[in-house]
Amino acid sequence: MVIIALASANRDETVFENPEIFDITRENNRHIAFGHGSHFCLGAPLARLEAKIAITTLFNRMPELKIKGNREEIKWQGNYLMRSLEELPLTF
Repeated sequence: MVIIALASANRDETVFENPEIFDITRENNRHIAFGHGSHFCLGAPLARLEAKIAITTLFNRMPELKIKGNREEIKWQGNYLMRSLEELPLTF
């Protein structure tokens, strides 16, 4: 069995400048979240469209939505496969 740690691959310092920073405006967005080559996810375009619609709808309905407090204090929890937030305090 082969397990790919996407969280590590997508934060490769040789590929991404400041890999630890979440930046939706990053020009180099060559991540492998949807696989690569013949193993590329067929549902990737649908997932991207759904995410775009969901995020656009969220901010249209809640234009005052903001992260509560200091961004540097956001707590992440990691495991060997994925990195995720412990919590994300918001105000709206």
